Amino acid sequence: DNQLTGTIPSCIGRLPELVQINFDNNQLEGTIPDFHLRASVSIHLSGNRLSGELPKLEMSSVDSNHALSVSRNYLSGTIPSSYEVVTGLDISFNSIHGTIPPNLFSNTFYALLNSNNLSGPVPEGLCGITGAAAFFNLSGNPYLECPLPQCCSFKRCSKFGPTCCDDTCVLLGNVYQAKEG
Repeated sequence: DNQLTGTIPSCIGRLPELVQINFDNNQLEGTIPDFHLRASVSIHLSGNRLSGELPKLEMSSVDSNHALSVSRNYLSGTIPSSYEVVTGLDISFNSIHGTIPPNLFSNTFYALLNSNNLSGPVPEGLCGITGAAAFFNLSGNPYLECPLPQCCSFKRCSKFGPTCCDDTCVLLGNVYQAKEG
C-alpha cells in the first residue's frame, strides 16, 4: 500500500538473493517478469493493474517453499506446468483459462484459483493438499467439470462447511456442491 506506480523491472526476477517481494495493493502496470528462483521465495503482487500472462518460474531447488500471489490483476493465459512445485498459489480474480495442470496440487499447501475461466476436470492431485493450513478455492470457474475426484469425499473434505452460489461447481475450502437445476 505504498502507492507505487510504473512497471516491474525485468531484472528483479534474476536477483540471486531474492527472498521476498511484496508490492501488494499498489498501482503497478505492465507485465510480470519471469523469475529464476534459487531458494525459498515469496512473491506478492496482488491488487495492482498488472496484465499479460502469468510469469514463468524457474527453480534451481524444488525442495524450497515458493509462494506466488498475483490475485486481483488483469492477468490471462494458462497456468504454467512449472507451478507444480509452488507451495502457495493465489491467482484468483483474473482471467486465467485452460485446464489445471495435473500435478499442481502435489506440493501445495494452499491454492486460490477462484474467479477465473478455468475449464476441464479437477485433477486427482487435489486430494494431495495436506497439512493443518491446507485449503483451496476453485469457485467462480463456471467451465470446470464436476464432481471433485472421488478421493475427496464430503466427510474428508468438509473442513470449512458447505457453500452456495450460482456456479456450476462450487468449491470452497474442501467442499464440493453441485448446482441444482
